[in-house]
Formats: sequence, structure tokens, C-alpha cells
Amino acid sequence: MNIFRKLFSYLRGARQELKKINWPTSKEVFQKTVVVILFSAVITAALGGFDVLFNRAVLALIASQSSSGPAFNIEDFSPEDFGTQEPIQIEVGDAEGLSPAVEEVTLEEVEAEE
Repeated sequence: MNIFRKLFSYLRGARQELKKINWPTSKEVFQKTVVVILFSAVITAALGGFDVLFNRAVLALIASQSSSGPAFNIEDFSPEDFGTQEPIQIEVGDAEGLSPAVEEVTLEEVEAEE
């Protein structure tokens, strides 16, 4: 029974302490909520702006590093183009991507290498 007496004493003390708290008014809660929402919106916009700027900077850096651009654009081909046995041109380069050359290979040669 002693443990129940201690539990009730603790709960009574906690209740008395809760009565001493200076709770904010609903007006104060509303004002602080608006401040938090506005601050969050400003930070979100700033981080979004930095993200766009860094994205554009990285894309510009990548574009400046590749002088010739991509060897081909996949959207320029139709599905029928991939079923032919005619030679296709493939741009190859050395280990660092320098001195590109053009080789003609057939689909059979590619499959034989695999």
C-alpha cells in the first residue's frame, strides 16, 4: 500500500505544478504559429533557390567540360533502328575520354564480344 500512497502523492504534486504554469493565450499561440509558418516558408524558398542555383551551376560545369556533347541522342532513333544488321557508328575514346574516334561495328560483332 505504501507504493500507492507515493504514486498519489507524486500525481498530486504534478497537478499543483501544472497549475503554476503561465499558459499562453490563444492569441499568443496564433501569433507564434504564424511566425513559425512564415519562417518555414522563407527558409524553404531560400533552400529551393540555392538548389536551383547549384543545379544550374553543376549543369553548366558539366556542359563546359564536354566539348563535343553526347555522341547521340536516343530520341533521334526509332525502335526499328535497333533491329538492323547494318554497320552503325560508335564514338569511342581513350580512358580519359580524349581523342574520340569513330568505328563501324555490326550488331553481330557486338554480340560476339559479349
